[in-house]
Amino acid sequence: MSSEKISVATQFNDHAQSSDKVLITGATGGVGVFLVQKLAGFKVVAAVSSKSRTEEILRSLRASEVIEYTDLHAAHGGDFTSIVDTIGGTVLEGCWSLVEDGRIVSIESASWNFVKEHRERGIAAGKDRVTALFFIVEPTQDDLSTISALIDQERLRVYSGITFLLASVRYAYDICHGRSNLAGRVRGKVVFTM
Repeated sequence: MSSEKISVATQFNDHAQSSDKVLITGATGGVGVFLVQKLAGFKVVAAVSSKSRTEEILRSLRASEVIEYTDLHAAHGGDFTSIVDTIGGTVLEGCWSLVEDGRIVSIESASWNFVKEHRERGIAAGKDRVTALFFIVEPTQDDLSTISALIDQERLRVYSGITFLLASVRYAYDICHGRSNLAGRVRGKVVFTM
């Protein structure tokens, strides 16, 4: 996981208000897990593909609610004040209908031009009161020190799903991309040892 994306949670937290209802897409991904933990002082709604597989872990990280993408619009149409998207694509497109007067922040790298693209395509029509931006930061030594301290103090949990020798990089890649009998059963980061 890149330190740039971890520090998004720290910087986002600095600009959010305690009354914010925050949606995190990709909540069980590497970045999403950190966001859920760092923003736990707010009403955090964790959006996932499978609630049955992930609710227990996300609740343990203090998510207020866990919801599947397919149920999101019916349950929460327009009532988020902040959305942090880590997925992009159609999930990000759908975020516009979930916020009326607030903000959408995407950190998914292929979404760098989403605001302009979505406005041109009409996806963001009528959403003039929504502040939307692509967000990436340069990590600083202070960011990394803060993250390390939170981990050391056990205030931020890191999940290592499986460990491989560096020689097994191809097998690990296949697992991460659904081409293995372990696909979908490994939670947490894939770690390589030398």
